[in-house]
Amino acid sequence: MILRDGCTHGVVEQMQTQAELYATIGLHAYEALDRRSFRQSFQPACHNARAAGGSPSI
Repeated sequence: MILRDGCTHGVVEQMQTQAELYATIGLHAYEALDRRSFRQSFQPACHNARAAGGSPSI
């Protein structure tokens, strides 16, 4: 309908809200996972060495 009519007027009642879409695709859970992965992937090298019990290499 949207492609044919060029507008959403005829389907607005059938459309999801943004909140419903995010719940359907699990966006908030994905964002939390993405934040955790980002923090783990981009720790400075000196931080990683200290966490492993070594000394940072320069």
